Amino acid sequence: MNPGYSGFKKMAQHFVLSMFDREGQPVGFCSFIPERLDLVQIDIILIKKDLRGRGLGRILLGYLEQALQHGTVLYVRQVTGTGRKFFTRCGFSRDVQLFKVLKPGNRLYNAGPGRVPAAGACV
Repeated sequence: MNPGYSGFKKMAQHFVLSMFDREGQPVGFCSFIPERLDLVQIDIILIKKDLRGRGLGRILLGYLEQALQHGTVLYVRQVTGTGRKFFTRCGFSRDVQLFKVLKPGNRLYNAGPGRVPAAGACV
């Protein structure tokens, strides 16, 4: 990750969903901004470089989706080429920005309340 990433300066104003390995070491995080109850901006999903491609970003996004109500709009304002591919594979649509309206059939995990099964990468 670029150490000059401007989002670091605003991170204290965001919500952060963190992921740790079995030894308690951080492996990734998702920074997001609830603008309203039904509108959430995803600032960044970042996974430790040597662990990318294993579906961990998808799992983080899945946990975030489970915490939100049906009809919530998730969107990404700025995204890299790699990020764009990830989000579109995870069901986001391309408009002016990437976005996703949560509804019963389009969540990454439909395992029921409080349950997120193991998953593969967004492909």
